[in-house]
Amino acid sequence: MHQLTGLDYAYVPPFWPTAEERALLQAALLGDDRAVAAWATVDVAEAVRTYPTWSLLPLAFFNLKSLGVSMLELPDAAAAFSATSVKNNKLLSAAAEVVRRFAEVGISSVLLKGSALAVSRYPAPGTRPMFDVDIMVRPRQAMAAAALLVEMGFRPAIQLSDPVLRTRASAQFVRSDGVDIDLHWHALGGYVADPFDDALWRGTESVEGSGSALQQLRSAEQLVHVVAHALRNGKPGSHWWLDVALILRSWEPDDSERLSTLVSLFAMTLPLRGILRYLEREIGCDVPPDIFDALASTEPGRGEIVRSRILGRLEPDSTSAALMRSWATYSAVAGAERRFPGPFGFLRFTWQYLDSSSSDPSALAAVRRKLK
Repeated sequence: MHQLTGLDYAYVPPFWPTAEERALLQAALLGDDRAVAAWATVDVAEAVRTYPTWSLLPLAFFNLKSLGVSMLELPDAAAAFSATSVKNNKLLSAAAEVVRRFAEVGISSVLLKGSALAVSRYPAPGTRPMFDVDIMVRPRQAMAAAALLVEMGFRPAIQLSDPVLRTRASAQFVRSDGVDIDLHWHALGGYVADPFDDALWRGTESVEGSGSALQQLRSAEQLVHVVAHALRNGKPGSHWWLDVALILRSWEPDDSERLSTLVSLFAMTLPLRGILRYLEREIGCDVPPDIFDALASTEPGRGEIVRSRILGRLEPDSTSAALMRSWATYSAVAGAERRFPGPFGFLRFTWQYLDSSSSDPSALAAVRRKLK
């Protein structure tokens, strides 16, 4: 068991799991009687009421059933698993078709987040809830990919243009049957610069999904992407803790070799240390020791330490926290990992982002909500 140090919790994410979420994480992840004991403490009637806890039920059901718990004792969790399975089959089938059509015209693509995790890291697609399918293409192919999605019957939430491509990371495309494709030309909102995308594109691998060969990020790249996305969005759903834990089960030695470079680039050494310590100490997950060795060899920059300590003291949904998260991302993009960038450059970038969304009222409203 690794000991926590002061720096490990210098940045305490304001979204550590609640006691109820912690019990559900243990019920979903542990492979022995500890999972059953944790489940016994869960108020299931309350858990189904909110998404952060509901999103943990499908994997909890699958895990507890494998441990011999009767389905009669898991009706709500079984219902969550069934509903997720039906929706995911529809989404993943659409994803396979989109990827196939992209490939036919020479557009390279990579599955991100839930769609990739559901087919490769989780024990069954129905154990990982999804709202949409995230597919990343190269920035230079984004316009062609968008045109093809429209040809396939998807309606864009915002029209792609040079300002949009320059300041945003993705755009939503929705089909009449409810299938939602989030087309990315950058992997993460805010990290709209080549070094971040190039680092992730270099770490891809093939995976089978819905009868097709799909591309996804390798474990180290996927871990960094999942955590960076969670940190960027303040108080995300609790399922991302499951994402991290299940990525670790596929960890290879060469993933650790790439990890130190990735966390330095994305300026997230401190939060990743704390997150992995939490999974190990509080949930009981196994974390490969060489991950901690890789993180120990990566010194956080002064800017990361200062930003992390400030964020650890802010309410996750506050305006201050939203601005601080945006500033932290911008400083990394600006190549200023060890200092704060100038405020005028940050404000100019933020204005360009808002202005690029102004042609679509719903998109602008979403941005404003982010900044509230």
